[in-house]
Amino acid sequence: MSSRNIGHSNGRVSLNFEWLFLHADNQQIMDKNDQMILSDTVFTQTPTLVELTQVVCLVMHAIAASRPRDEIIRAQLSIIASIF
Repeated sequence: MSSRNIGHSNGRVSLNFEWLFLHADNQQIMDKNDQMILSDTVFTQTPTLVELTQVVCLVMHAIAASRPRDEIIRAQLSIIASIF
């Protein structure tokens, strides 16, 4: 994200949470600045309850796949916490 110059403001390309999250590597998921970019993309427009549920389900699915990696799980939970 920040390292790839992908964002959602200042004239840069606007991408949704799902795209950014699915294309982020582990280092980007653990980076606090990239976590903020991810959570901010959820609110570029007012999300519906269904959209928020989809975001949480996507992150929870990634957590289930990351079980042996505690640092990744903490970072993913941090993303959810920053949304709510």
